Amino acid sequence: MIDHAEQIPLPEEPPELDGAPLPCDHSDPDQFTLDGASFQVLGYDHGRYFYLPRGTRQVVELTAAGHNKPNLTGLAPLQWWERKFPNKKTGVHWDTAINACLRACERKGVYDAGKVRGRGAWEDDGRSVLHLGDRLIVDGIATDVGCIESEYVYEQAAAIDAGMNEKPLSTKEANRFAELCNLPSWESGIYGRLLAGWCVVAPICGAMSWRPHLWITGQAGTGKTWCADNIVKPAVGPIGLHVQGATTEAGLRQFLKHDARPILFDEAEGETQKAAGKIQAVLELMRQASSETGAGIIKGSSSGAAQTYFIRSMACLASIVPAATQAADIGRITVLTLCRNCGPDAKSQFEFLQRTVHELLTDEWCAALRARTVLLIPTIKRNVKTFTRAAAGHVGNARAGDQLGTLLAGAYSLFSTSEISPEEATAWIKKQDWGALAPTAADTQADEFRCLSNILENTIRIDAGRGIADMAIGEVVGVVSGRAGGYDGLDAAKLAQALGRTGLKVKTASEDLLVSNNHREIGKILRDTPWSKNWDVLLLRLPGAERAGAVYFSGSTSRAVSIPLDTVFPALED
Repeated sequence: MIDHAEQIPLPEEPPELDGAPLPCDHSDPDQFTLDGASFQVLGYDHGRYFYLPRGTRQVVELTAAGHNKPNLTGLAPLQWWERKFPNKKTGVHWDTAINACLRACERKGVYDAGKVRGRGAWEDDGRSVLHLGDRLIVDGIATDVGCIESEYVYEQAAAIDAGMNEKPLSTKEANRFAELCNLPSWESGIYGRLLAGWCVVAPICGAMSWRPHLWITGQAGTGKTWCADNIVKPAVGPIGLHVQGATTEAGLRQFLKHDARPILFDEAEGETQKAAGKIQAVLELMRQASSETGAGIIKGSSSGAAQTYFIRSMACLASIVPAATQAADIGRITVLTLCRNCGPDAKSQFEFLQRTVHELLTDEWCAALRARTVLLIPTIKRNVKTFTRAAAGHVGNARAGDQLGTLLAGAYSLFSTSEISPEEATAWIKKQDWGALAPTAADTQADEFRCLSNILENTIRIDAGRGIADMAIGEVVGVVSGRAGGYDGLDAAKLAQALGRTGLKVKTASEDLLVSNNHREIGKILRDTPWSKNWDVLLLRLPGAERAGAVYFSGSTSRAVSIPLDTVFPALED
């Protein structure tokens, strides 16, 4: 028999909750206070506890067992511990002090490494902050590292002599830098503007939501290294990190830590396979540094604890051949090409450039340029949003809009200290000489098309009737499918066999090109490319592509992807 409990009437409406959790009273809270401590409690994370001593202004990480006398006196003077937790016998009741520290960290909450800020420029609640290691410049006023009210933690570091005592440049003076950047022999006029924009924004890269990278290229003798050494380096100044091309990704990551500093590479040539591998690893780091997503790079350590890195850098590289090949890298790196000046006035023009650089880019003048930029951080950030939308509309690509928007906003700050309207930004963009940087289909080509192009551009050996010859795979596919003329005398059947030995097959009935999912020859073609594995997954993204099941390829059978020939050979527009 069930005993029915007395029903308690529910209130008509549930009580409102304020969203705050109820406090848990484990014990007397007064026992755990650290009032008057000369260190800041930052929180805890999986058995690790974090503090910021006022003396060093550098984050200290301790395990529970690491809370001992030497480490605690590193947080605060011994005299403070003796006053706060006195013990007649030992001077300090260390167990009580340790307990107070641990409980204080628990009350603070989980530690957020993303709140730590190193050297570089930042925006903080509408304020422009330049962290120079031993001091902050907050809205143009020198401030002690520990004297800023902020949700962020600014760590003390080695001082950077950025010469921020200089008076900011006037707009008229800043114009001269834009004019100077136009003087090198650029392939397109817009390149001078983009170089100027990068040099302006790079010292404040930590404050940017999108951080574009630059690659200066050109054949030997065009002056790419000269431009990097004599224009970019002085403009960026000591806040830039100058490294050799052999520098590794791990070295950069560990050196930067929480710093937001631009990186200037000397001679980023990947002439050997080992050097090329290092450059590719650095490019991956640059890719992570481009966007302000709040996500960090997590790496393991010898201690077993994961290390999180937040890279907020802009990089400038110079080489004969840019090593960026992946679409993700191309969308984050703007390539500026120098061409050889073969005109009759080439020598006098270069001498004029040298004189202008020598007279203008003094340490004091460049420091004044950076001082102007730091004060304009809020305005530049708002203009970035406007230029991003305008640039995306101009080039027809949102990612290119992000990239160009930041560079153009930096360049525009040399001409004005005001916010720009959408209409003015569009008009300003249209006035520039875009030349070779005008958008083309190749600039925005997706990885699946680039993978297919890589296959079609490769050559194979074929029987040309009168002997053996090399022929591009795309040409062979054209002949076998009947879409390419002018190849009289070639045996289509023999060409089809050659394709089969490469892992390719033309189905003339359905007008499709079949690509093997795992053929060794396709693997050789795509070796050392971003698509060397699982290329079938990528090719399936092509318009009309689908899985074809098992297919026979001249001696072997494998699964394949079927790609319409209309996709392989798109019709030319009138």
